[in-house]
Amino acid sequence: MCFGDGGKGKSGKEIRYELSEAPDSTDSAPQSYTEPRTFRRNGIYRIKCYAMNQSGEAGEPTELNFTIQLDPEKYHMNSWYQGKDGGWYYNNDAGEPVIGWRLIDNNWYYFADDGRMKTSWLQLDGKYYYLDDNGVIANGWRQFEGRYYYFLSDGSMAVNQWVDGACYVGADGVMLVSTTTPDGNQVDASGKKIERSRNEKAVEAYRKVLLDRKLEWFGTFGRTVCRRGYQRRRRMGTAGTDRCGRV
Repeated sequence: MCFGDGGKGKSGKEIRYELSEAPDSTDSAPQSYTEPRTFRRNGIYRIKCYAMNQSGEAGEPTELNFTIQLDPEKYHMNSWYQGKDGGWYYNNDAGEPVIGWRLIDNNWYYFADDGRMKTSWLQLDGKYYYLDDNGVIANGWRQFEGRYYYFLSDGSMAVNQWVDGACYVGADGVMLVSTTTPDGNQVDASGKKIERSRNEKAVEAYRKVLLDRKLEWFGTFGRTVCRRGYQRRRRMGTAGTDRCGRV
């Protein structure tokens, strides 16, 4: 090998080396050897080393490739382990704890800045997620304390929207039941949308058109109903027809 126990050769000359993880790489920067090098990642490495005399001239270089194969059990590489705090951690192929989102065996997990696996509710970038007791991200419908929530394909909690056109979740993510949704639809005790008849839909559409045009009156099942600030008045010369006028 190029290195001994220190940073000087037997003649007292400085030893420099270039180390790269790829055998065919040549873009590594020269470094001065001062202490033994520690490797934390498996792979095939390429090293080039040479001695420098006091005039700064490099001697004949020595080059070679070598393989590092660390013990996966000793370094917990690509594996779970339980810390002394009781929490669960997952190390990457370098034996280092992963941080943030991680896909492991087709399941998504989230690891805090200290590497500990998260469980329960997680707020991140303005969105809410739920991670079960095993740390796996929730998808689809989930029930917590008698309330239903829906989690999208990316794991984030759905808010202020219809789910499959059948159920509505509010701003807090809870499914609405036995009430009227913000867009004017009704849902039953099970949270399902109550479908209206064709005639009811036509009347509702008629009402919306008139309101959008800011007309002063509109009909509901043939009856004239005035908006706030108006009252019904008989239209002159037209029998049976009312018109709303300002109060």
